[in-house]
Amino acid sequence: MLRKLDETLWVDERPLTFMGLAVGARMTVVRLADGALWVHSPLRPTPERRQAVEALGPCASSSLPTGSTTCSSATGWPPTPRPAPTPRPACPRSARI
Repeated sequence: MLRKLDETLWVDERPLTFMGLAVGARMTVVRLADGALWVHSPLRPTPERRQAVEALGPCASSSLPTGSTTCSSATGWPPTPRPAPTPRPACPRSARI
């Protein structure tokens, strides 16, 4: 689950193998100056992961670093019932579906 690195920085990691190599996958959550969150390289939003991110605050945006995942995997942030800005995933054109 989320591991706190600093007052405004958290990571969540999971195993990932690419072409036979164990490379891992990491999601980074950053608290912005206005208190909203930016999620970089979001992992699949499982119920536990959603709850952990929601506990930190509203997600303002998310971004994908490569075309290795599709933008649709990032649209689940934040899955929150309270009013919050709709996150706009940013990703390379090659990742768009």
